[in-house]
Amino acid sequence: MNIPVFTSSLLQVPLIKNSLAPNKKIAVFAANGVNIQHALAAAGNNNTDRYVLVDVNQLEELAPIRYGKKPLDNEALEGVLANLAKET
Repeated sequence: MNIPVFTSSLLQVPLIKNSLAPNKKIAVFAANGVNIQHALAAAGNNNTDRYVLVDVNQLEELAPIRYGKKPLDNEALEGVLANLAKET
């Protein structure tokens, strides 16, 4: 079978955008904040005025995912991301 598969969570942004009031912002947490605008555009999200882009690349709790050097502490990562969401 030749069926395309779309797995990026950025594909959900238009749905979220259309589900929220026009004055509401959308926070996008990205492990690579440098490329997030390009990724949003590639997923069809060209107008990024409503987005709050949060680069989480430097979070120590994300290091196991980036470098694979130690076990991932899901609880710690969840806590840091939750706090960032509250601040954003």
